[in-house]
Amino acid sequence: MKALLYKDFRMCWKLVAVYYVFAIGFAVLAKSMTGLFYQIWPMVMLGIVPVNVMAYEEQAGWNILAQSLPISRKMQVAEKYVLSVLLAVVGVTLVVATELLVGVKFDVLTLWCFLMIAALLTPGLLLPCIFRLGTVRGRVVYCLALGVAYAIVAFLGITLGYGNLGTGTLEASAGAALALFAGIIVFYFISFLLSVKMYEKREL
Repeated sequence: MKALLYKDFRMCWKLVAVYYVFAIGFAVLAKSMTGLFYQIWPMVMLGIVPVNVMAYEEQAGWNILAQSLPISRKMQVAEKYVLSVLLAVVGVTLVVATELLVGVKFDVLTLWCFLMIAALLTPGLLLPCIFRLGTVRGRVVYCLALGVAYAIVAFLGITLGYGNLGTGTLEASAGAALALFAGIIVFYFISFLLSVKMYEKREL
């Protein structure tokens, strides 16, 4: 697992660094804005990074090479999900810490939970499709899943009292945010199991 994570970080660190810079910059902008769009957009983009890594792997023939190594397909799937979680935790922590430093008023727990939902929902929707179809055949499904991910985040924002993501305010209770976060953890685990099943059946 450590070797796989190291490989992926070596492949994507420049892209991740750009998204983190955007996340920090948008977190600073949030002080003069209302709504969560500027915090959520970088989190959604972070969720795409594992898919980008998989595209590079397919182009390099890594999927075929991995079959000759003592690495199970389940381990390969698990590593992508762990990578998504690590990227999300670091990104969300940077956003929350930046907003604390610039003096944005919000409930830390609520914002942290909501941004984690946005960061994990994207890979949770995308990865099963990509593990089943690949990054080339799965392009259409990829775009649809990405649209669904943002639509769900927007819907949750409205339901929780955030209003439109571009104009709303952070009014949801910490209890509701924690409940939704628990729900996304369950969804993420189900997504992992589905990806394992899909990838084990896929012919490379």
